[in-house]
Amino acid sequence: MRAPGLTGVDKMTCERGATVTRRKAANEYGVSRIVSRIAIGVLAGVIVLGGVGVTASANGWLPLGPLGSLNPEAYVGDPPSQGAPVAGLSSADAGIVADAASIQQRLAALDLNGVGVVSYSVTDLAGTTVAAHEEGTAAIPASAMKILTSLGALSAYGADHRFATTVVDSPDGIILVGGGDPALRDGDPLIAGQATLATLADATATALTASGRTSVALGFNDSLFSGPMWHPNWPAEYGADVAPISALSASPQGWSEADTAADAAAAFARLLGERGITVTAVTGRVTPAADTASVASILSPTLGEIVQHVVTTSYNFGAEVLLRHVSLAAGGDGSFSGGAAALSTFLQTHGLWSGAMTIADGSGLARENKVPPAILAAAVRTAYKEVGYHDVLNGLPVAGVTGTLSRRFDDPIEAPGRGVVRAKTGTLDDVHTITGFVQANSGAIMVFSFMVNQTTVWDASLNWLDGAATVLATS
Repeated sequence: MRAPGLTGVDKMTCERGATVTRRKAANEYGVSRIVSRIAIGVLAGVIVLGGVGVTASANGWLPLGPLGSLNPEAYVGDPPSQGAPVAGLSSADAGIVADAASIQQRLAALDLNGVGVVSYSVTDLAGTTVAAHEEGTAAIPASAMKILTSLGALSAYGADHRFATTVVDSPDGIILVGGGDPALRDGDPLIAGQATLATLADATATALTASGRTSVALGFNDSLFSGPMWHPNWPAEYGADVAPISALSASPQGWSEADTAADAAAAFARLLGERGITVTAVTGRVTPAADTASVASILSPTLGEIVQHVVTTSYNFGAEVLLRHVSLAAGGDGSFSGGAAALSTFLQTHGLWSGAMTIADGSGLARENKVPPAILAAAVRTAYKEVGYHDVLNGLPVAGVTGTLSRRFDDPIEAPGRGVVRAKTGTLDDVHTITGFVQANSGAIMVFSFMVNQTTVWDASLNWLDGAATVLATS
């Protein structure tokens, strides 16, 4: 994987669980040419899956979205020509058969020098194997775990669900109560248009002023989740990648918080002061009375929007909060272990399990997670076929364009995959994975999971993964 036009240094810590210094490509969001063929992009209409019609949204079932433009400096020579957008998925499209023999031959020809231990599963939408190697062998998935966690959360709550953050009254003042909103922010919103902690402060100050109260004590409550805030299998250096997990957090990407709930309360006190409400003290954790009155509340973005952000950006904190919610929905205690148990049950119930699997967390930061590539590919097929899971697909990064794939597929061999491959990346020390789907030049639609463990050469493993996905795209 070659990164042309290099300027400066980028510490890529968004999903790795270890800080690895990498070079940053210039003009990451260049404005020269557009390669906009996105697999299954639909502007409007009806998609037919197995004879069942699915009405596409205004932006498409798998929307083109705000892809921006591609920088031609990322190529040697000219960028690939723009492919025709796929007009939709019809039964005829789904019936196009991949050239399995050719794909297998081309995958076998890829350079494995320094790559590591490789396993993969490639199938069509019906689950028929196109190519496979050790597909049933469980390997460390890294952030591909977020696909499984997102499926579990969407199944438990539905894509339209929102999480509430509330201010309630108390005899001694008011209490800020966390509802497990992984998108809550003190400052710029995580997702455009969402309510922030400042929005809640506005509403709270208005309500308090209307009742003649301009001075209050502030307590906070994050008891929705239980158990440790830090996973026992995460080393301390993972603080570069994830904050302690809490049901109340307004800055989970600050990465330095020892107590995210206390930090949120301190930020809320500051915001109230800016709005004319004097906070006499932040009194710590307080349990509201069962019949306490609500002062103000805000709602998170929809779960579907949150899932898309988690998948696109590999948002570790968000995935771990969703795992806690999966536990609560199953009647659990909202802990790491409760989430792992509930997610395992969901996966078993939905045929996404093998005896070799282990679920340790929701983000994939824990190396104890073990999932075979066949299960990850099956998870993408599940997301493809069921409308309630489409936000997982909508969130998949676009090769060379968005999210954690924005600086990938950057040499001439991989260039034909740019704007075509849609996949979730996974990265830990000596682990790289890529899981998603593609519509090939032939029209065949394939889902895949390519996994590399025990890699010895960082770029070699990325080259192999991106090259393998490009083999599918160009078949």
